[in-house]
Amino acid sequence: MEYTHGGSPDSMWVGTNAQLTVNAPLPIKLSDFYGKENSNIIELFWATSSELNNDYFEIQSGNDGANFIPLGIVKGNGTSTKTNTYSYAHILLSLHLLNKGF
Repeated sequence: MEYTHGGSPDSMWVGTNAQLTVNAPLPIKLSDFYGKENSNIIELFWATSSELNNDYFEIQSGNDGANFIPLGIVKGNGTSTKTNTYSYAHILLSLHLLNKGF
């Protein structure tokens, strides 16, 4: 399954139940964003065409579009006017493993 961006500049669908929404101006210009599911791994890929004092990207996950939990951090490139590419991989754990304390 593969996801691509779409929608308005401040809201992008990245899957059937996933949406990237920007509620405030960002110090970046996002030029590309997509994700894909590979077995039990969700891979996110994105690119910026410029960044202003961008310290990091925080990756979050949620099921209802209102409540999110942080998954990880991807370091930004500070201030840049060139294209920068990023990626993040999230391993989905099965409920069986979670119940066992893994």
